Amino acid sequence: TISVWLNLDAPGTTTNYMLCAHGASDAAYGTIFTLSATTGYCNFGRKGATDLSKLGAVAPSTGTWEHWLVTHDGTFTDHNTVHIYRDGSEISYGAGSTNGVTEAAVTGSWSLGGRIYDDARNLNGKLAEVGVWNLVLTADEIAALKAGYAPGFFPSGLLFGPHLLGYTAEPDPISGLVATHDGTTVADHPRIIYPATYFILGVPAAAAAPT
Repeated sequence: TISVWLNLDAPGTTTNYMLCAHGASDAAYGTIFTLSATTGYCNFGRKGATDLSKLGAVAPSTGTWEHWLVTHDGTFTDHNTVHIYRDGSEISYGAGSTNGVTEAAVTGSWSLGGRIYDDARNLNGKLAEVGVWNLVLTADEIAALKAGYAPGFFPSGLLFGPHLLGYTAEPDPISGLVATHDGTTVADHPRIIYPATYFILGVPAAAAAPT
């Protein structure tokens, strides 16, 4: 499962990457979550001899925060096991989805808002509260993320949940790795509920904005 809050400033002329996990050489992606407003779809893909790809026929909005989420049960040969959600509801799908053959392992870097190895496919907008799990979240968990609960409320299977607030790169609480911020700026942040002794509703003043 991949979960991300997106506020798109403007569409790109190509498919722009919300999240990408590269191969060891950083020359090819392993898992991507992309969008294109020019063709009106959101795409989830996984790299292989023949790529697994799921194309949703829904254009992202601009100038507003939306919650996007994709689940996949790991069946690389069947694109029907991929489901894409916007604001808690599964989107419609168009032609072009493909079944995969012989999946390639993801062994390289994660990048948000573009492809790190060639600084291309950059997203013109803001991302927040990214979470990646190695399992399919339940309908209740998907609804809670859309309602504003942070990924940290669902630690089972959580692989990746970087902090994007502020200007100092903090260690990812899951992997312990430190991210490199590129192109950050002051930006509004979606209303999020964070784990604490008691539930605290916060509205942070600034967030990293990949460009």
